[in-house]
Amino acid sequence: MKSNQLTKGIFTVEAFLDSSECAAMINRIETKGFEQASIATSEGTRVDQDTRNNDRVILDDPDLAVDLWTRLQQF
Repeated sequence: MKSNQLTKGIFTVEAFLDSSECAAMINRIETKGFEQASIATSEGTRVDQDTRNNDRVILDDPDLAVDLWTRLQQF
């Protein structure tokens, strides 16, 4: 893997995931499904399209997080 510095504190990592890992991640995310992204307000969490108008998927996967961090840590 090779990192490319874009600007101070911002970089990309080439080939961070291989093609089979990308395909598996895309399948997992598409299977779970996207939802409208919400925002936290003083009245609680709500969808506000004027503030945040994107969809998202949240994966709570500690094993995946450890694996990704282990790979990324060298950069």
